[in-house]
Amino acid sequence: MAQDINHVAEHLKEKIDLKKELSTEEIEFFYFMEHDFNNDSRLDGLEILSAIKHSDFAKDLKIDSQSMNRDKMREAFDMEIKYYTDIIDEILKEDDFNNDGYLSYIEYSLARRRDEIEDEKERIKKSKV
Repeated sequence: MAQDINHVAEHLKEKIDLKKELSTEEIEFFYFMEHDFNNDSRLDGLEILSAIKHSDFAKDLKIDSQSMNRDKMREAFDMEIKYYTDIIDEILKEDDFNNDGYLSYIEYSLARRRDEIEDEKERIKKSKV
């Protein structure tokens, strides 16, 4: 679940002192906690959905409901549900290391580090071309 640092900062500006320089890890922690609505230190599918809706994944799915009839709207809604369900399932498949159906902060952090390593490998590979 990649997030834009500025976007996270915008959500957190009323909760933390943004004048202080925050590390990437601190921002990730606040991002995680911002979506942990029941404060159990793990994200369930709905909390992951909320995080996704604040991410680039949501930009990939644009539905113009103004020009749709009822059947087309239902079809678009079903498509949207499947789209987000597939993403959540993939996140849990890749990142829920203990397979309990939740994403703990530790699992989230480990997944973020893995993603950063993969991004860096890709960047290095592209720079050699």
